[in-house]
Amino acid sequence: MSGAKVTKNLTAWREVLAASDDSIQLAGTLEWLGRNHPEIEMPPRATLICAMTSMLTSTLSVESVVNDILQSIVREEDGTAKWEAKWTEFERQPLKDKVLHICDAMDFASPLGERAFLILDEMLDFRARIVHAKQELVEVQHPANAPDRDAAGHVRLVTAWERACTMENAARFRDGARAIAHWFILNSGGKFGPDVATSETLA
Repeated sequence: MSGAKVTKNLTAWREVLAASDDSIQLAGTLEWLGRNHPEIEMPPRATLICAMTSMLTSTLSVESVVNDILQSIVREEDGTAKWEAKWTEFERQPLKDKVLHICDAMDFASPLGERAFLILDEMLDFRARIVHAKQELVEVQHPANAPDRDAAGHVRLVTAWERACTMENAARFRDGARAIAHWFILNSGGKFGPDVATSETLA
């Protein structure tokens, strides 16, 4: 069509998950630099920051997959002109509720008990601890012998989310996000899979 404007709605989950991988690789690079170039002063919490970034982006990539598929379903059910209004009904729902709506729409059983999804609660809890941070009571049993101190010599209190920020957990979250995305790709039959880019031609 002459003068047509073509727009594409490309899914973002791959790019978000790639950031998780990048954060894990960056942690490895910083560790190597610190070990082989002691003259380079490394940020004291570099590994924690890399782990936190990786774990958060893995969780966000799962949200991106679910939102992408649910938006596609709403588009098909209500048409292009109406889908945005209906999407507001779903947008703020908990992630698991969105998954169940996808299951109802596509007529397959809930996957929330399947192996690929067992890590989801842990991922969502970690995200909530970061995004909705609250005061936390942290006890130090033996402050005089506490090895974790700041530059001034004060004992640095460590919260639950900080303790969770390990490279092992970062790898677990990344692999969990991949498994969940793969489950949706397989079970949507390619119709609403996150690999599919939808396009519209507008006059």
